[in-house]
Amino acid sequence: MDPRLPSDAEAPILIYLQQAERETQQQLGLLPPRPSLFIYADQQLMKAAACINENVAAFYDGALHVALNRPDVLQSVLHEYTHHALFSSGFVTPAWAQEGIAMSIAKERWWQTPQYLRALVATPFAMEQMDRSIAYKLPADQAVAFYVQSAALVECLMRRRKWGLRELVDALRAGTSPDALTYDLPELEESAFFATCFSNSAR
Repeated sequence: MDPRLPSDAEAPILIYLQQAERETQQQLGLLPPRPSLFIYADQQLMKAAACINENVAAFYDGALHVALNRPDVLQSVLHEYTHHALFSSGFVTPAWAQEGIAMSIAKERWWQTPQYLRALVATPFAMEQMDRSIAYKLPADQAVAFYVQSAALVECLMRRRKWGLRELVDALRAGTSPDALTYDLPELEESAFFATCFSNSAR
């Protein structure tokens, strides 16, 4: 823990970890051993300790790193613990699924703002970028667009296929080998995929 924090500062984080464990077990069928946890008083110290952009409130690099000076700490723990659960199960790529699934379990909705959806429909990232990029290392504006598209890909695939998160993970895992990343989701190449999915929201 950051030495500036009181000795009991980890108490709410441990409660949030328990909630994250319940969510990932229920939605993904995953319950890995708990990760190491680094708790910072603010984002400034966390940024000094890692190569991340200035808007990052938490991240996962084999351990969970969380800044406490934000109102969305629970969401951050849910999001980053989901990365831990997926990585621990051997599910590493595609990057968009890692982020979109984490955002879904954390119940993040900010990305559904009409201005973000309009930008997504107009100029989405290529899927090659979405498969491999590391979101928290991108410049802040690109990172926001990457997260929006990641969440939209997960949401729209689940709507189209009538899947839950576990079915999505199973489908992606089935097409991935140590040497190649392939998955059979042809709708992702449809030029109107997002426009159709968000036909009302993006206006």
